[in-house]
Amino acid sequence: GCIQLSARPRIINTVNAVPVNHVARVVVAAALNPLPGGVHVVHVTGHPRLRMNEYLSLLEFYGFKVPEVSYDAWKDELERYVSAGGQEKDQEQHALMPLYHFCVDDLPATTRAPELDDRNAIKILKADAEGWTGTDESAGYGISREDVGRFLRYLAETKFVSWPSERGRALPEVNLSAVQMQTAGVLGGRGASST
Repeated sequence: GCIQLSARPRIINTVNAVPVNHVARVVVAAALNPLPGGVHVVHVTGHPRLRMNEYLSLLEFYGFKVPEVSYDAWKDELERYVSAGGQEKDQEQHALMPLYHFCVDDLPATTRAPELDDRNAIKILKADAEGWTGTDESAGYGISREDVGRFLRYLAETKFVSWPSERGRALPEVNLSAVQMQTAGVLGGRGASST
């Protein structure tokens, strides 16, 4: 959505984003290393946790022209884009359209992620290192610049977003087979082929 608007909102809330392979690691470790005393909650949290403005600034790091603007200015631009008539609106549906009401209803106030207690995740990952893997992964993981770059590369390769138009770091390579590319083109949505 920010790429389509050519702007990103300044929102300083933290984003609790964790790579899926770490989430899977915690799930398996919890199954193999149950904590004593019954059922427990195991929170998975990102380490480190980026702020939304840091996360969105990676778009410019990779060459997308999306200067930071106030949330109110960004929201106004989103409302203009969505309510535009004629050819501008018909070119493509806005990526944030399914979340439109969420985005224009005080996003900074409604996206505050709570600080979760991940002590149980740390315990089971330490137990997993001792009993199974030999590798202590209890420090956790967060989403890195390279992760975001790979996400953007995939979205550009599958034509869900445009390629970067400004100077920036090259998007990291992703290995997509011809079958994966063909499948992505027929799934539907903005990146699908129009056949």
